[in-house]
Amino acid sequence: LSDNAKFEIDVFSIDIDGVDYWILNEIKPKIAKIIVLEYNSIFGSELEVTISNIKNFNRTNAHYSNLYYGASLKSYIKLMNKKGYYFLGVNRLRNNAFFINEDFPKLEFFSNIHELDLNKCTKSNFSESRNANGELNYLTKEDGINEIKECEVVDLTSNENSLFKIKNLI
Repeated sequence: LSDNAKFEIDVFSIDIDGVDYWILNEIKPKIAKIIVLEYNSIFGSELEVTISNIKNFNRTNAHYSNLYYGASLKSYIKLMNKKGYYFLGVNRLRNNAFFINEDFPKLEFFSNIHELDLNKCTKSNFSESRNANGELNYLTKEDGINEIKECEVVDLTSNENSLFKIKNLI
């Protein structure tokens, strides 16, 4: 680390089941050594999407399934790279991603950790989907994305950050 580098925060975590991406987008680069982010694995490994920046977002009110929230892992990786972080890995449930400040080079601090397969990182090891009555129904990932296919997300690959129905992106 350079002599003038100062980190008052070691670990910063965002998990608010909703507009996490938009909050993180407004945070200054390199605010901590490690950032932990909840991502929505149902969006898979290819989509670069997030829900809209909706005031007072509540995932249960937004869609009864509880599956419509947050952002894709790929969108966080891209945003975090801009903020001065690299992707290190995910937890065992595959719903939280870990990013390391680039002032702690991967080759120096994590040389034994190799590039991860994003497809594996988005195969969650839990199920939290609900039916219209609010009861757990344990949908598969494929059935889960189909359940929220009419919901709109922001396609972050578009210059205008345009809204699209999920069914038009999968």
